[in-house]
Amino acid sequence: MPRLRQEDTGGITENRIDDAGRITLTADQRQSFPDGEVHLMLWLVDGCLRLCTEERRRELEELVEREWLKRPLLDLARRQTVGTTRIVTIDEAGRIRIPYMYLDFIGLDGHGKKAWLIPLQEGIYELWNPDHFKRQMEQKLYDLVSVAATRPGGSCASPTPDGESGDE
Repeated sequence: MPRLRQEDTGGITENRIDDAGRITLTADQRQSFPDGEVHLMLWLVDGCLRLCTEERRRELEELVEREWLKRPLLDLARRQTVGTTRIVTIDEAGRIRIPYMYLDFIGLDGHGKKAWLIPLQEGIYELWNPDHFKRQMEQKLYDLVSVAATRPGGSCASPTPDGESGDE
């Protein structure tokens, strides 16, 4: 079977975690980090790891401050996102080492595990366990369909998370 080109996958690259907890960035991905530093931020809201430039990390911090204004939620959001930030350096082989604790949190613990690196926008990527990403997208689609079904003119035959129709 021919290997998929990056443009065939919407920019998603499949990586393997090596025995030192590293992934290799493509040349295009490395160009997103001109100073050679990658800011790692657990994004527990979705269950992934965000890789971003310093500028994008600051923007994400501001987003957390704006979106979760109530004090208890703000503290929780900080702990689950901004408070997890670590800076790693891209080595001469184009690899970054991800702390094992972070890999464990996002379900990528273990040598040889497949990981998807997904571009969000310039300077921000998300690292996902492929199975977790698929489940998350299915759930978000189910939630979207469920909301649409409650609106006037919405369908009552919305699928359930397991793909079955909600109608009898």
